[in-house]
Amino acid sequence: MAADQGRDSSSFSLQDLFSFQDARDKAPRQANGHDCGVYVLAMAAAIIAAVEETHRQDQEHERRPFLSRLDLNGITPERVGAMRTEVLDLIHALAATAN
Repeated sequence: MAADQGRDSSSFSLQDLFSFQDARDKAPRQANGHDCGVYVLAMAAAIIAAVEETHRQDQEHERRPFLSRLDLNGITPERVGAMRTEVLDLIHALAATAN
């Protein structure tokens, strides 16, 4: 018997959200030794966007697997470099307002 047989189609499990085996090969890889944290932020943003899309589509009764909504294509070295600059600018702005 398959794991999903007998499961209510409206039920939700953490496995639906966190089974990233299929995405592992598609995950972006950093090309340097200093952007790992920014890649983590970029991946977190992609996961949040997919969760938000899942919630919106579930409200519209459109059921699709979570991983089909996870878009990793936008996480490029160029985008991560721009994101690093954005985060640094935000840190500087927050530090300036704290003083």
